[in-house]
Amino acid sequence: MKIVTVPNWSISNRIDILHECKKIIGNEGLNIHSVESDIDHNRTVTAFSGDLKRVFSCLKKITDIILPEIDLRNHKGVHPRIGALDVCPFITENNEFSLELNNNIELFSTWLTENYNIPVFLYEHSAKNTVNSQLPELRKGGFEHMLHKSLQPDFGPELAHPKWGASIIGQRSDLVAMNVLYAHSNHLHVQSVVKELSRQIRQLREAGEPNFQGVRSLFFWLDSRKLAQISINITKPAETNIDQLIDFCNEFTGKHCLLYRGSELIGTIRDNFAKSSYLNIEDKQICFTNDAMKYQVV
Repeated sequence: MKIVTVPNWSISNRIDILHECKKIIGNEGLNIHSVESDIDHNRTVTAFSGDLKRVFSCLKKITDIILPEIDLRNHKGVHPRIGALDVCPFITENNEFSLELNNNIELFSTWLTENYNIPVFLYEHSAKNTVNSQLPELRKGGFEHMLHKSLQPDFGPELAHPKWGASIIGQRSDLVAMNVLYAHSNHLHVQSVVKELSRQIRQLREAGEPNFQGVRSLFFWLDSRKLAQISINITKPAETNIDQLIDFCNEFTGKHCLLYRGSELIGTIRDNFAKSSYLNIEDKQICFTNDAMKYQVV
């Protein structure tokens, strides 16, 4: 069985760790889709795919390398997070629920709690508590908030780890994660406009506008690049026209004289969703092409 996983780690600016991760993934005979860091988010996104057993073997080895290097008590970054291994999704080749994959997710969660004493919340298709199974709900309040309350995780202790927090792990459907970037000489102005853009997108989703039904958005200010970023997750990519979505963003920001600085794809994208004049999509970022894995190593 072939799967893809996209672990998100609360660490950045460690070239040595990125190189070691690539080496481990390559030695396991897996496909590397993304091993990239962002200093403003203070986050590293890894994405790799292949045989289920090899994926989980590789994930454990990467965890053993990355976790000891993280201490969330000293963590600074704009991205919301509750843990060192903040979120770790798994996606099947046919984009459908797999009991075999779910069993392995639970085995990995047990391993993580036994070896690192980290609480684990299962989310999306793996969730046992369907009332609280979405990522924004589980992440609400962040790491600092979790330190001061008793948790009810699916695995592990009821208290967040003082250095590594908690982890959110589960099987989910495909989504498209991307960023759209804007600039203006007045930094307060660009921040205000993009914040409002994010709010407008949420309002359109809540109002039932068809092209916004699967769109989640957050605003971030990237101080190192002096850019405003709207971070977008498209949870219903088959029903969302990416170009129309970015056109909407550009039309809104253009009215306020912002400069469009590009769009970034984060992680992987399924081949049949990879049609956009805005996104620069490389072969290595595409997974499950024509019912088979695309083997590209970076």
